[in-house]
Amino acid sequence: MKLDVLYIDTEFERTRTFYAKPALIQVCDGQSAYLLDPLKLTSLAPFATIWRSNAITKVLHAAGEDIEVLSRLVGTPPTAIFDTQIAAAMLGYGYSIGYASLTQTITGVILPKHETRSNWLRRPLTQNQLKYAALDVAHLPAIYSKFSSKLTQTERHTWLHEECEKLAVKHGTEPHDFLNIYLKLGQAWRLNRIQLGVLRAICAWRENEARRRDKPRSHILADTELFDIARAVPKDLTSLKQIEGISNLFLEKNGVVILKIVEKVGMLDSTKLPRPLSPPMDMRMFTSLIKNLKKAVVETAKELQISQEILAHRNSIEALIRQQICNEGGLTEHFAGWRRKVIGERLLQILVKSNQVNRCCLQDVQ
Repeated sequence: MKLDVLYIDTEFERTRTFYAKPALIQVCDGQSAYLLDPLKLTSLAPFATIWRSNAITKVLHAAGEDIEVLSRLVGTPPTAIFDTQIAAAMLGYGYSIGYASLTQTITGVILPKHETRSNWLRRPLTQNQLKYAALDVAHLPAIYSKFSSKLTQTERHTWLHEECEKLAVKHGTEPHDFLNIYLKLGQAWRLNRIQLGVLRAICAWRENEARRRDKPRSHILADTELFDIARAVPKDLTSLKQIEGISNLFLEKNGVVILKIVEKVGMLDSTKLPRPLSPPMDMRMFTSLIKNLKKAVVETAKELQISQEILAHRNSIEALIRQQICNEGGLTEHFAGWRRKVIGERLLQILVKSNQVNRCCLQDVQ
């Protein structure tokens, strides 16, 4: 039988590990559901072939974590993904709608919820667990059939393809360069260049350790402790011990390593240290402008009968304002691709005409 579409879901556990532990793989060929046990299978090569095949569409709901789990399990990122949650948002069924709610809306079937918090790693699985798992893919064919047709009718299938490609890259490919992770710490802008260099280096070390040891980042070193080390720039164990929250166990295992990292940063040429970060912009002064941009998003969403959140969140609107004020111009990455014509250019016109943004840009230049 030639297979054009495969419907997929996973069950996994992620409590005290960095990586999710795969517990079950559910697949449906459109007729029957099958449950694959990754704890017992010696080879997933046939599944890996399907996973990376452009000729077979893989339909999942809220696919991000499933892509992460399966890509790591089979050793390859996916192609030809169709995420029914994203499709639902593009067709006006709601943003981040759950599978059970969507199934009830499309098919009228009410799915059971009693196994939501099951221990999926325990064997043998109960009959209730097996039934619950099978139902997670059983109704995807009906949802896919309806959504695929509507996306073609509304000429939004290319939108979905673009979003799913980004999803596959984001969750299906494990990064190896961790040097920019420090930028995610909210207080990093308070540090000078040497301190930022320490923060950057220890963030990268922690990320490597978390992945190597398969432990949550916070089990290696909490964000607050990481930031305090960077701020202190300790030169010896005595200085390191004085930092609040650093345990003796951590010092025994990692103290020497941390001090060597700090020492290496101190030996860097100034040109190789991170540049100072600007403090967060107070967006309260742009309240009226944000409202105007949000109004344009809401109006466009209503015209297209699409979920407004998939067009733009408040964060993406604020990022667009910041980019204009920093004289970088143009659209942010969020508004590239299909969003450019749909909403991006309209928002950009509002910003270009904004006296408030223009005044801020002039102040920066002066």
